[in-house]
Amino acid sequence: MLAAVPALFFATGLLSVQASMIVLLGLIAVQSFFQGLAVTSEGAATTRILGDASVTSEERTKANSILTFIAGILSIIAPAVAGQIALLGPVMDKTGVGGAVIYAIYAGAIAVTGLIYASIKMIGGPSKAAAATSSEGAAVRAAPRSLGGTLKGLWLSIKEGTKIVFKDRFLRTLLLMSMVTSLFSDPLVFNVLPEYIENLVASNPGSLGAIMNIPGLGWFLKSLTATPMGNFAMMMVMASVGSIVAAFLIKPLTRLFQKFGFKTDEALTIPFFVLAALEAPLFLLMINTTTIFGVVGLYALQSLAVGFVGIAIQGLYQKNLGGHKDTNINKILAAQSLLGIGAAILSTFVYGFLLKDIAISTSLMIAAIATGVMALLRLAAPFLSFSKESRRTPPPAGEPVPPAHATPPAGDHQGPNSIQSFHL
Repeated sequence: MLAAVPALFFATGLLSVQASMIVLLGLIAVQSFFQGLAVTSEGAATTRILGDASVTSEERTKANSILTFIAGILSIIAPAVAGQIALLGPVMDKTGVGGAVIYAIYAGAIAVTGLIYASIKMIGGPSKAAAATSSEGAAVRAAPRSLGGTLKGLWLSIKEGTKIVFKDRFLRTLLLMSMVTSLFSDPLVFNVLPEYIENLVASNPGSLGAIMNIPGLGWFLKSLTATPMGNFAMMMVMASVGSIVAAFLIKPLTRLFQKFGFKTDEALTIPFFVLAALEAPLFLLMINTTTIFGVVGLYALQSLAVGFVGIAIQGLYQKNLGGHKDTNINKILAAQSLLGIGAAILSTFVYGFLLKDIAISTSLMIAAIATGVMALLRLAAPFLSFSKESRRTPPPAGEPVPPAHATPPAGDHQGPNSIQSFHL
């Protein structure tokens, strides 16, 4: 589907503008559908691998840190490359070919990714959960469904997945924070900050002049600002830098918090969520900063503060889903995906059409309030997500549990002369 976009671009002379737009939107819609399926399947596969009981917490954290590091590096390199491609000159008497070339590269990358996935062989055979549900899956495959039956089955799966999410206190808390982020925090921030940073640069045009003349760094910044994101691309790069630093520091920081008594994975979320809550004061400080370097620096610190708990929660999320049957994992992921899409559509309509004419200062203040609400949720998240027992420090491994007969019976000895009364 993506490969057809460059072909459509060069065929614009054969089709009218209206016909080209209809075909383009249709291609994007179909591609988005299949991409959603691919992302859900990829998430399920990653969860099955890292959520397996044989994977230790240290291994899970290391794997998620590596994934975060790779994603951060690519998020820095990709905008710079895209900026250079966007500067391409006319080809075949057509200007603006950079976008078509980027779509072609994207299509090629997805094709290579598909070939890599197809070549992967799961070592060790199917998991126990997969073996337990193999007969059920075979029965489903043996009975072909009509389109109506398939849609009905999909709806039932999403419905069952939603029930599972709401019954699990950890998944329920994650859903709550995700909905607040999707409905309020992210749309406000990403709708307002691009305009805010452009106004800041326009008010002080010489702030980037000296850096733009530095060899290497100037080329990199010019490539970033040549993308449709403009100067906001610098903030996105700094956010990636914050995520990369978090991936490097998560291990020593975990050891430090363990020395303070946060021994279990669940207990470690308490200090990590406290760090994440610092995003609110950092955001408030950022929107009151008048220099471009102060803004991008504070944005990087926000990403760093949130990055630690992101890695920690990802591991616990994989561990949680690893305890479910394979069929339930797909249902949970499908339900979360549908709810996220619904929230994104609603927020796009509200902030893109209903609240599009509000002043930027008002939007920034609303975004600050939303970030503050998110910070309060993060402070409460460890206690909403996990029981007191799961947050409690486990007994030393060498300390034996006393047998039942060695425990003094309480009986009815609760009178004034009982042994227990001396400890009240």
